[in-house]
Amino acid sequence: MGKLIFHVDDSSTATRMAGSVFKQLIPDCEFKGFTSGAEITAALEACSELPWIIFSDVNMPGMNGWDVLSWIKRHPKFHVIPVVMLTAETSDEDKANGLKAGAFEYLGKPATAELLQAALKKREELGLEYSALFPIDQDYAEEGLDLIAECHRFVDQLDESGVKEIYRAFHTVKGGANSLQFPALGAFMHHAEGLLTAIRNGNLFSLPQTKELLFAIFSYVEEQCEKIKAKVLLELPPQKLFDDIALVKANVAAGWNMAGAAPAPVVSSGPTPAAETAKGEAKHSEGGGLPSGVVSRSTSSTRLSNEKLNEMQAKFKKIMMHKVKLSAFANQLKGEFFDEAFPNDLLKIVEGLNNDAMEVMDFFISLRVVPASRLKIFSERVVSQTSDQLGKPARLEFRSDEGLEIDQAVVECMEAGLLHLLRNSVDHGLETVEKRTAAGKDPAGLIKLSIERSGDENVLATIADDGGGINAEGLRAAVAKKSLIASEVLEKLKVKEVYELVFIDGLSTREEVSDVSGRGVGLGAVKQKIVDMGGKVEVDSEPGKGTLFKITLPRIFRL
Repeated sequence: MGKLIFHVDDSSTATRMAGSVFKQLIPDCEFKGFTSGAEITAALEACSELPWIIFSDVNMPGMNGWDVLSWIKRHPKFHVIPVVMLTAETSDEDKANGLKAGAFEYLGKPATAELLQAALKKREELGLEYSALFPIDQDYAEEGLDLIAECHRFVDQLDESGVKEIYRAFHTVKGGANSLQFPALGAFMHHAEGLLTAIRNGNLFSLPQTKELLFAIFSYVEEQCEKIKAKVLLELPPQKLFDDIALVKANVAAGWNMAGAAPAPVVSSGPTPAAETAKGEAKHSEGGGLPSGVVSRSTSSTRLSNEKLNEMQAKFKKIMMHKVKLSAFANQLKGEFFDEAFPNDLLKIVEGLNNDAMEVMDFFISLRVVPASRLKIFSERVVSQTSDQLGKPARLEFRSDEGLEIDQAVVECMEAGLLHLLRNSVDHGLETVEKRTAAGKDPAGLIKLSIERSGDENVLATIADDGGGINAEGLRAAVAKKSLIASEVLEKLKVKEVYELVFIDGLSTREEVSDVSGRGVGLGAVKQKIVDMGGKVEVDSEPGKGTLFKITLPRIFRL
């Protein structure tokens, strides 16, 4: 069977014309046209093979093309499918909003054969084995639940350090949602990050409404993670939650602070200017005949997580300790009863127990290892999504040692690190097309990722881009501006030591906050997580030629 292409337009004439064009471009393709949102969602639910690509018109009199995109990108069974939006609204702002909403490509109408061919070529280069993507979604959902569970413990005695930890968790959830193509969840987490900034700036730690609002966010994220696990449609954030977050941010931006003026209402009871702003930011529609997909939160699934395996392994280690004591006791008996046979018999039993114990330990490890090649799919998605979001062409070259298997806990740590480092490479590392062209470089940036063995016990991940490199003096100035290091110490740092400053918490070289960068919570969290896992991360750079990050981690994480 050829490549399966879906096309949605409420004009049957437009659908027939599209089918004719695609048949010319890909003669062996299987084309299916749909004239309503209900038709395409029903077809997706029923199909045994996912479409290779979907094209959807935006400006349709009978339905809203954004509803189609929203439904697809909120459904864990289908969100991996690239969706091309066709529209007459072709301004840079419209295109940026379209890509932010999850569109794979955003083409102006009329879409010529050349434009469609370029989109198909881009899809061909993307690759993507759908079957390899869904386990990553499950891991993301599990990690999201773990992160939010951890956040709960900071709320009762909320202070600045607690907000900082919640911020890190929200940042990780946001980055994963954006990279795995759950844009609605990612956009919401961006607003949730802004709320935490407002809480800190307004000294709102002890306000009861602050805790209520945080718990509402926790609940929403937990529900969406459960839906990802159950592979059912994610819900859009409640409008009231957006309104309440916007009101807090507006009040604090206006200068209100718990240490100063009387408290303004944090939870709105009616329309406010801030609420109207939030509605604009979170504009969405459930029209177009799309099913709601609302289900109750799943509680029947059984989770065999790393923490459960670690718990089993810890209990087994206690048994191993008793085995060691038994071995010592057997040797003591042999010394005291050297002329008796039973100490030797006991030692043979201990030796057999030791062999069996090692087999059980190897079994525990085998339950947790996954192929290193799994990181390829994850990393390609991160680079592709960030490249589209920022409008910076970039491609990833991936290499891993053949047959290399890594502990799943280590892989998850690497994914968390790669999420930030790859996005950082595209955002901060790679220059704009204009600057690259002027420097005689390929307009499309190149990022190389290799995963290889390092000695008998470790694994090494190397991330190298061919961008502009780190501006050491600019970095030094950014640190000085925020007074993160004493000036006399900062002045004495060598260039290589200055590069290490990228891992300082709270540092960002960006003046403006975006969905990708500007909050200064990414690389510091990356380093801490790697160190907690028993690894290390290093950075080096060459001006004009690029930046190199090296992550070294144990191949098997042992308690």
